[in-house]
Amino acid sequence: MKRQALYILLALLGFTTLRAQVNLVPNGDFEIFNVCPYNQGALQNVPNWNISLYVNNDPDYFNICHFSPTNPELCGVPFNTGGGGGFQYPQSVDGYVGLDLIKQNNFLYREFIQVQLAKPLDTNQFYCYTMYLSLSDSSERATDDFGVLFRNAPLNLNTTDTFPEPQIVNYGTFLTDKVNWMKYEGIFKAVGGEEYMSIGCFSNYDELKIEVLGSNFNLNAYYYIDNISLYECDSLVEVNEIPYNTVSIYPNPAKDFVSIDIPENINQAQLSIYNLTGQLISQKQITQFNQQIPILELDNGIYIFVIQNKDKVIGRQRVVISE
Repeated sequence: MKRQALYILLALLGFTTLRAQVNLVPNGDFEIFNVCPYNQGALQNVPNWNISLYVNNDPDYFNICHFSPTNPELCGVPFNTGGGGGFQYPQSVDGYVGLDLIKQNNFLYREFIQVQLAKPLDTNQFYCYTMYLSLSDSSERATDDFGVLFRNAPLNLNTTDTFPEPQIVNYGTFLTDKVNWMKYEGIFKAVGGEEYMSIGCFSNYDELKIEVLGSNFNLNAYYYIDNISLYECDSLVEVNEIPYNTVSIYPNPAKDFVSIDIPENINQAQLSIYNLTGQLISQKQITQFNQQIPILELDNGIYIFVIQNKDKVIGRQRVVISE
């Protein structure tokens, strides 16, 4: 069975239509700032963004107001020494944020960023999320554990806390690109009232996955983040999708059945089958990490298969049914 290696996470290629063209993330491109950053931990100079949700949390802010194409500035663009050092132009306009998703030192350290949304999320409304990441040049570790959490109250954590489960997650694709901005996209259905968004690594210590890229000198997985957006969207099917890297659906085209592979750490999931107009045709339960699903009731045509674990979409694929 062939699995594609993808740089885009949660494997959404793009949104075809959006209900409202209003970004609910204030200052999501980090272009508004109070003071040009001179020191590390300068995110407190960026309006709307909160850094006080975790012990020793100290994300950085980089801006082209300290521009040098050849000599590194601590918080400059494109050369900087923050987070160990790197070279990266903004994905959008002038500024971006840097944070340690994980750092292996005398103890395991991580950083988060948090923002209050422009308005609370609506009950049972679908929301489409987009952001960009790039691994810093000096990082000799990478991770695939990255998530976006939505809550109705600010998040504050201690090092001994069990981390909450985010609505949008990536597992299985290590974020290793140091040259390009990696596009991260996801879609979820709100419970209602969520007003705060937190970004970071939410895996508990025994679940963390780390890929070693170099020596043991710099033990951090430090990422630049830019151009964050959250929009209302009409449904799970309003996306030009390609297969998620965590789920496989085959054969395609299919006739009497399809086989669905889900990650082994997921005990059960639900398959929803939509036609191209967004009408729900059928729902089936997935109780094994490799399971055959009969589809004899489906007429010939193109369908969208959506696999959910609880409220999270973990797989999506167009499937052609033909005799």
